[in-house]
This record gives sequence, C-alpha cells and structure tokens, in this order.
Amino acid sequence: MKNFFFSNTIFHYALIFTFLSNSLSIQAQEIRLFPPSNWNVVTFKSTVQPEFNLSQYNTIIIANLSNDRNWRSSIESRDIHDKISNEIFNIPGINVLDRNVTKKLLKELEFQSSGLVDTRFIEKLGQFYSAGVLLVGRIQNSDFQSYLVKTSTIYRSSCGNPSYRKAIYSLSFSFKLIDIRTTKLIYSNTISISGEKRTKAECSPSKISKQDLYPEVLDELGKEFKNLFTIHEVSVDVRFQKNRKFNDRLRQAVTYMKVGELENAYNILKSIMGNQTNKKALSSSLYNLAAFELHTNRQNIAYENAKRGYILNSKNKGCLEIVKLFQ
Repeated sequence: MKNFFFSNTIFHYALIFTFLSNSLSIQAQEIRLFPPSNWNVVTFKSTVQPEFNLSQYNTIIIANLSNDRNWRSSIESRDIHDKISNEIFNIPGINVLDRNVTKKLLKELEFQSSGLVDTRFIEKLGQFYSAGVLLVGRIQNSDFQSYLVKTSTIYRSSCGNPSYRKAIYSLSFSFKLIDIRTTKLIYSNTISISGEKRTKAECSPSKISKQDLYPEVLDELGKEFKNLFTIHEVSVDVRFQKNRKFNDRLRQAVTYMKVGELENAYNILKSIMGNQTNKKALSSSLYNLAAFELHTNRQNIAYENAKRGYILNSKNKGCLEIVKLFQ
C-alpha cells in the first residue's frame, strides 16, 4: 500500500512537471511568435529637395575613377562608374556621354585620372561642349572585414558555445563636378555606405565573402548619388519616448498619426506636455513634441522644444540629437 501511494505521488508530480514544462514552452513560443509591439514607433515620410540642380547642364562627362591605393581592383572603379552613369541617365534632361566616347576623348586630351584636374584640360574640353560638367571621382575607402563572434548562451552544444560570423563592407566615394565652360568647381561630396551580414550561431558557421555584400552596397551608393540631384521621398522611423505618467494619451496620439490625423495627434502631444510637473516626464513630452514637429514642417518650434527638454533632463539624448541637427 505504501509503495502504491509513493508511486502514485511520483506519477502526479511527473504530470505537474510535464504540464509546467509544456506551459513554459508554449509561452516561449508565443514570445517568439508575438514579440512585444513597438506601439510608440511611427514612420514619417517626407519629400527632400535635391542638393544640386544638375539638370541646368546639358552634358555630363564622367572621367575614369581613381583609387587611393594602386592594388585595389579596377573592377570597383568600373562598377561605380557604370552605376552612377546609369543613375544620371535616369535623370530627365541630362545627357551622359557614352563611356567609350568619353575614354577616347579624355585620351586625346591627355587627361590624367589622378583627381587633380588641370584647367588647361578643362578649357580644351570646353571647346567640344558649350555647356556641361566633368565628374572626377575617387574611391577613398573599400574595406571588408569578417570575424567570428562567440555566443554566451547557457545552452552549450557539442562544440561548446556556438559562434556566428559577422562581416562588414564599407565603401566611400568622393567626387567633384567642374563646369567645363568656366573651369570652376561647382559641387563636391563624399558618399559613404556600409553593409553588414551575420550567419546563424552554430559550431562551424559558414563564411561570408565580400561579394555577398558588394552588390547591395553598390546599389545603395547609386541610390544615394542620385538622391543628391533629384527630388525624392524618405521614410524615417520615430520612436516616441514612453512614460507611465502619459502612456495612455501617447497611445492615442500615435493612433492618430498612423491614420493620418496629424492635427489631432499634435493637439494631444501639446496637452500631454502642458500637464506634466515631473521634470523627467516633461522632458520626454517635449522630445515627443519636438520629434513630431521636426517631421511635420515645424522645424523652428522643434528646436526650441528639444532645447527645453534637454535643459530639463541632460540625460535625454533624443532631445540633444534634435538640437544638434540645427547647429
């Protein structure tokens, strides 16, 4: 009888343990499948004007691009040349001189692809074209790094703590535009793009090559280049600061933002700010107001509110970031 009671007790404990294990497993799956909502994040879209009006020039001539180091592959120079040529070609009203014609012309005029442009060469070029631009570019940086990262998980595999491989590829391209009629520098800029990739954590993580990241980085560079000369739309995710003193009202404001009722959202944000007495809560409410104003064409007010918020709480880095945009 005693043995039966003991066995029965063990059986019941086993059932309870199994139930709890399954329950925890289900909860863990739910957390993975349904992560906490970023309800305080709103995506704003805005139209950005071009930095430079390239369409005022009839023709653009793209010289062969140079590298800062001789050992770098000429393939990068060719790829970037082709990428920016294609992007310019898609800008209405601009004629991109064919690459073969450009190569022949620059050779005849004894152009040296060193980044240093002799004004006498520009004057010769101006004899061929009454209005146009010469683009001289240089690859300043092309760096690929790949390394292993050990995980610190408590669940060890047969090889101990598994590792994952992480790779980063950075590409930096500087260029200048020279008016071939006046031989003057009219615009210059540097575009820096980086991309990264990581593998799954396992005993023998697969390798990542530069080619795995190169096409994506090259496409992004071309996009950034074109955006300098065209009207384009950008999307920015704004994370509004939460505080238990006003979270319910902030949820209402965020809901209005997501359905396009911006004035209602703005009025709620202003009322939240007006009802705060705690310095930290007031600073966060001022950041929320400034972040909203920054992306709804109220930049002057945004600066003042962000500055007030930072003065109230010097640990509010969000306010400081907005202030720095205006300095």
